[in-house]
Parts: sequence; structure tokens; C-alpha cells
Amino acid sequence: IKNALRLIHTQYSEPLSLEGLSRQAGLSPKYFCRVFRQLTGRTPIDYLLYYRVECAAEMLCASQDSITDVAMACGFGDAGYFDRMFRRFKGKTPGEFRRAYGT
Repeated sequence: IKNALRLIHTQYSEPLSLEGLSRQAGLSPKYFCRVFRQLTGRTPIDYLLYYRVECAAEMLCASQDSITDVAMACGFGDAGYFDRMFRRFKGKTPGEFRRAYGT
């Protein structure tokens, strides 16, 4: 599981799959999902999305890059999907978040 978490934390901006993450952990995808959820409280893909949003939130506060550029840099290929996931985890749109917490 540590190998899968390390992969998420270092390559979150790249396309990652459940199969690739479970392979890193040396487990079948089904068993990997069960163990991962027990340890983190989230499914592997939900954790990946959560981590991407956390990284995006830091970038929104620390840079003046456009929201679309931040979304792409954090592994989101679609700005609309990024907006929905950001709102799901942060309770605000990326723009609202930047206005509230940005520099």
C-alpha cells in the first residue's frame, strides 16, 4: 500500500489507474481496494481525486495561474470535472476558494 500511496503522491498529475496502483502494491485490484479503504477511509480513486484537489488548492493559493492551468497541472483533463470535484471536497468552486484564501 505504501508503494501505491507513494505513486499517488509523486505522480498525481499523470493518468493513474486502479490496475496500476494495485500492481504497485502487489495485490489484486479487489483486495487492494479493500485494504486501501481500511487504511485510508477512502477508495483508491477517491483518495487520488482528494489528493489532486488538495494539491490544486495549494496551487490556487500560491500562484496566479489560471484555474484551467491548475486543473491540468493536477491531473484533471476537464475543467468542468475539476470544478465538480473541487466543490465536492472543498465546498467551494476553485474561484471562490482562491478569492477566500489566495494571496
